[in-house]
Amino acid sequence: MFKHMIRWIVVLAALLIFATAFVLTPVLTSTHAAGTHSHTTQATTATPTSASTGGLMTPNYYWGH
Repeated sequence: MFKHMIRWIVVLAALLIFATAFVLTPVLTSTHAAGTHSHTTQATTATPTSASTGGLMTPNYYWGH
């Protein structure tokens, strides 16, 4: 019976650790590759389109950097 109780305690402890990590990960890693979120509003301007393509994007066929 003691072994059975230990098995349940280990499973519950593992689930508790997993749930805690799942909840705290976004809080602890709030900065990411895109940077932090800024609460200031900034006006963005549209990128001008080329008249030769009729306003459509042209594909880049080169794989190089």
